Amino acid sequence: MKKFLYFALYFSEGAPIGFIWWALPAILAERGWEVSSIAQITAVATIPWSLKFLFSPFIEYFDLKFFRLKYQLMLYQFMMGVTCFVFGQKLLANDAESLIPIIFLHALFAAAQDVCIDTLAIKNIQKNDLGKINGFMQAGMLLGRSLFGGVSMLLVHSWGVGPVFLLLTLAIWSSIIMVFTLSPENKGQNSEDFQDYLKNLIKLLSNLKCWLLIVMTFLAGYSFEGLAAILSATLVNIGMPLQDRTVMYSIFVPTAMGLGALCAGYYTDKVPKARAFIKFLIANAVAASCLGLFIDLKLMFPIQLAMIVFYFTIGLHTASLYAYLMEQTIQKIAAFQFSLFMAMTNFSESSSAYLAGSLSQTWDYLPIALFLSAISLLSLFLLKYVGLFGNYNHLRQ
Repeated sequence: MKKFLYFALYFSEGAPIGFIWWALPAILAERGWEVSSIAQITAVATIPWSLKFLFSPFIEYFDLKFFRLKYQLMLYQFMMGVTCFVFGQKLLANDAESLIPIIFLHALFAAAQDVCIDTLAIKNIQKNDLGKINGFMQAGMLLGRSLFGGVSMLLVHSWGVGPVFLLLTLAIWSSIIMVFTLSPENKGQNSEDFQDYLKNLIKLLSNLKCWLLIVMTFLAGYSFEGLAAILSATLVNIGMPLQDRTVMYSIFVPTAMGLGALCAGYYTDKVPKARAFIKFLIANAVAASCLGLFIDLKLMFPIQLAMIVFYFTIGLHTASLYAYLMEQTIQKIAAFQFSLFMAMTNFSESSSAYLAGSLSQTWDYLPIALFLSAISLLSLFLLKYVGLFGNYNHLRQ
């Protein structure tokens, strides 16, 4: 039941993300919006996600004192649904001035929801189940993104914006009852005061192991984030038909990532999580290089097969990395520490995308894939020293 709970929670998280980042830009473009205006909306939606480690200590402290995580989670999910419905009404009215503040508010509640979900998992799931839980989390998120990021674009044309936003709101609210009935009791320590909590944060940030993990997390995603960011535009430039691109991104890409995440989840729980992450990072680097080669050769069918393998290894990579990071996270300050790790993945995505886009003006895609993969493989050298420098014993006690 825990696997289904976290699958449902990440589905309710992935549905609005998929709509806002994938479907909404296309809808606004069809309505004649300028690309610059659309970019402002999507950029605003990412701000709370990148900075959630700044407000995560307050979520955690409220949990320690008077407002348990699962009840915070229910509140944030409810407000996500409310702001999503209001956003739909503003879009129907074509009220451009109100779209940015309401979507920022929605993203703020969504980021808070994400902090609560991850912290609940870290504090209540046994370490030998973290891999499977992360696999189900990623699968749920990808299903939500696929349905509301891809399928919803078709539904908007046949049903209209109103019914689609109603469905999206219900999808967000779908797991609230499950949280109330199935969420396990949190193991937080209610005796701690805010001063002690801050001391623990300072101890964490003064620990070399923490910074090695932060840098490692930032570098790890380069093997796929940059190439994935420019891939859809690349497929257009090399002449892949629209129908093929639509099928790939609505069916094969999310399916491959979801299966990869589930496979990684079960494997990661059977071996040391660091070992699983190393294997899957190398596999992803090889898959990225093969994809870059086929793109340069403009071989359409091999490109499609390579994309499926590439995104399958992304699922392997992310599920194993997140399981490893959860294992390394201290329960007392889980919300802050894991949010800090996730912020590094966001910064990795943006910086590698910028780098890949810049290189694509003069480089072929195989050299780009090899260069980005080499950066990512640097994280393995840092991983080697994580267990040698520093420890968390002073925080685990």
